[in-house]
Amino acid sequence: MGNILKIIGNDSTKDFAKDLVSMGTQEILKNYSDIASGFPIVSGIVAIWKTGLGIHDAFLLKDLANFYYGVYESIPVEDKLLSKIAEEGHASDLLAEFTLRLISTNNKPNQTRVLGWLFYAVAANEITEEEYMRLCVYVHDCFANDIRRLKEFKGEEANKDFITDSFFRAGLLDMKDMIWTGGTICTLSLLGTKFYQILNSHEFFD
Repeated sequence: MGNILKIIGNDSTKDFAKDLVSMGTQEILKNYSDIASGFPIVSGIVAIWKTGLGIHDAFLLKDLANFYYGVYESIPVEDKLLSKIAEEGHASDLLAEFTLRLISTNNKPNQTRVLGWLFYAVAANEITEEEYMRLCVYVHDCFANDIRRLKEFKGEEANKDFITDSFFRAGLLDMKDMIWTGGTICTLSLLGTKFYQILNSHEFFD
């Protein structure tokens, strides 16, 4: 299953991602056979997920394409890191299995695209594997509009509410209760700052 990550450096995988991210799920479903024959490397590996339910398999293809596209979006011009990812597999067996599990259980549009950004960030040593897993679990379990509220904590404290608690449990915030004046000061933690920077580099908050 790790091969699904090692083929990131393959031109066929790039074509697969570029073509499918712009297609709707119904269009993918309608053209599933043509897609499978056009991208045998990807489709052969995705076959391990096939359920026999066409719409579910179409979602898997779409989510995998979004993951790859997220990785490619992260690559600066003439970056040699992509070949390293492909040659070495980049991810440990644990990280590879973890990533595939998240992709195969995705339930929100474009969620796996953000996972692709984070996957590249590990290769670029912007975050550790443990930080990657923590962030991916959070992304997997929440909504994009909730994540966008992270910008409220950039440089300033924000009001404490349900999303603050959610960020704190994910390790994205530092919280300090004010003994004399009352209230709670909430600011981005080191992990929260790293996450914010990755998202901001993709204009996620615009």
